[in-house]
Amino acid sequence: VLYDILVFTALEIPKENIEAFQKVVAPAKFTVIMDNIGFQEEIAALTPTARELFLERCNVTSPLELKEEWWHYCKDPHQK
Repeated sequence: VLYDILVFTALEIPKENIEAFQKVVAPAKFTVIMDNIGFQEEIAALTPTARELFLERCNVTSPLELKEEWWHYCKDPHQK
């Protein structure tokens, strides 16, 4: 039995990779859906107060310092 495949991602997947995987799973359908606007865009969309709190919790001065994007661990400095 073949089932269609939906992939929800926050990271861009190169078109050639998608096309290659579509060939592998054919005749099932393979669809990639971007489920957010992107890491840097998400941070830029924050209010200034929320952005400053985010940067403080991640212990950085700029979102560009977060090399591993969503995998970076940030914590509330006031929690134990």
